Amino acid sequence: DDLRRHEKRVAVQKALAGLPEVQRRVIVLRYGRELSCREVADQLGKTEAAVKQLSYRAACALRQLLEEDGYGHGLD
Repeated sequence: DDLRRHEKRVAVQKALAGLPEVQRRVIVLRYGRELSCREVADQLGKTEAAVKQLSYRAACALRQLLEEDGYGHGLD
């Protein structure tokens, strides 16, 4: 329903704000703008391997922040 979607959106925004800047940028570029690892690497001046590692760590941190905010396994 609309209320639940809104609550999830607010929770994700709050969790994103809790990430370090570079992790937040990777998440937004990879999943928000749907860029490839190569495109994100080019924009951030990093290697693809670094972006993959940052993406994994950011996703783990985001999941943990969401769980701390009461969202069980992320947004399930």
